[in-house]
Amino acid sequence: MQTLTLHAQIRLTERTSLSPYDIKGMIDSGLSCPVGIEKNKIHYLIYSIPDDDHFVIVRDEITKDIITVYPWHYNPNRCFYSITSELLNKAKSLVMNKSKTLIVTKVIVVPTKADRERKLEADRQAAAARKKRKERTARLIFRDGKWKLVHFDNGMITA
Repeated sequence: MQTLTLHAQIRLTERTSLSPYDIKGMIDSGLSCPVGIEKNKIHYLIYSIPDDDHFVIVRDEITKDIITVYPWHYNPNRCFYSITSELLNKAKSLVMNKSKTLIVTKVIVVPTKADRERKLEADRQAAAARKKRKERTARLIFRDGKWKLVHFDNGMITA
């Protein structure tokens, strides 16, 4: 299963307006251009419509994890490929042509009154159970040469 590493999540939110689902979808649906391979990592060039910019996505091909996201013009010291204007145009055209044919709908889930009431009731029950556990506990202790069962009520000892 394809996931984002913590580093990739941080870089994604710092550098783009895209969501992790957008990134995964672009790679899986062919809306990206592979620009290089480094050991088991493939570097993909994508175009972001909201940012009006290109980014490079690095994905581990064994685990399918997305490792990092960086702007296309950022060249790490170990960068072994060059991104040409043809690649930039190809990545942009892939997304722009596809976006004309896609109808994107956003689903917002609004909890019903019954859902909210069930959650409140579950929260109340959990709080009551925690309070009950805290209120009354017992411990076996060795005192005055013999074992005694000592009860604690709200942290206070009651014989």
